[in-house]
Amino acid sequence: MRIESLTGFRIIAAAAVFLSHVSNTSVLPGRAFVFMQAGYNGVTLFFTLSGFVLAWNYADRLASPTRGNIWSYFVARLARIYPLYLFALALGAIPFVLGAGLEPKIWLHIFALQPWSPSYDDAFSYNGPGWSIGVEFFLYACFPLIIVLLARAGKRTLIAVLIGATAAVFALALIFMLNGNAALSPFDSASVHRWLYRSPLTRLGDFTVGIVAALMLMHLNRPPAWAAYTAQALGLISFVVLMSDYRMLNSVWSWDSAYLLPTFLVIWGLAAGPRSLLSRFLGSKLMVILGESSFAFYLLHAPLLDLIRFPVPTELWQWVLIVVTEFAVIMLAAIGAHKLVEMPAQRWLRGAFDRKRLSVPTPKST
Repeated sequence: MRIESLTGFRIIAAAAVFLSHVSNTSVLPGRAFVFMQAGYNGVTLFFTLSGFVLAWNYADRLASPTRGNIWSYFVARLARIYPLYLFALALGAIPFVLGAGLEPKIWLHIFALQPWSPSYDDAFSYNGPGWSIGVEFFLYACFPLIIVLLARAGKRTLIAVLIGATAAVFALALIFMLNGNAALSPFDSASVHRWLYRSPLTRLGDFTVGIVAALMLMHLNRPPAWAAYTAQALGLISFVVLMSDYRMLNSVWSWDSAYLLPTFLVIWGLAAGPRSLLSRFLGSKLMVILGESSFAFYLLHAPLLDLIRFPVPTELWQWVLIVVTEFAVIMLAAIGAHKLVEMPAQRWLRGAFDRKRLSVPTPKST
């Protein structure tokens, strides 16, 4: 069963990334500028939520995997994200085709291998947000093994894995801070931006935390409502405080570790407390519609922002008007892409390549 509030929560993560790409302006007050620039933490939300939703949908089916189950899982995952990814890549490549032409690195993007490249330009060219899809493919590949190891784990083991995964993410950040690489430019192949933000390997921590959060809710005693509501509140407050702190922006901790525990608290709290005011808001019909199209919004917002050209704002009200217009236009395009590209392609691929699908409902979120 889909958790509606988590579906609605996805558009919040996508909007955070969007705001980080439209906030580079002098008309914003300092604190607002810092808060919006910090929206790159939305990808931590995506990777952690991805682990949660996959465990929620597949844990019981892949706990004792068969070739048929594994095949169905991989077909479903490929069908879920690859067609829309290619559609967005084609859109982002149009200016290059019309200009100097495509470069050989386009093949890295076609096969979603760009996050493995040490080059910043390789990772973010054509359609910048697409790098995270390469990370997702790696995490999807790791999921069957992780779930076999954890699906039947007890309370103590799950808590130990949760602590261990979180500690590993923080330890990596500490190592980079101590070895002096924290100050390196994102364009440097040894930078924290490469290794802590866009590396598929280091994002396993986020993914594992999401998996454990789902398994704890599935197999352990249901927590009391107050615990879920407290987790939601603490997670959201932590996000606001961290994103508003200029010292945190672009720091070694901000690329992942600082936001991992708040992400866990919000996701776990929303799933465990469906009756809270926040859960009801995120699970409302409008938010669910936006959340269902959030993947398309995330992938399309960068190339569409390049196509939508507004004058540079000189007043705050102008910036607000421009950003609201851009968000609305991209959201409408995303809903259209979700309905006309994403869903039809998903149905066709699953029907064509997985004729012996499991007799269970198709997973409804990612």
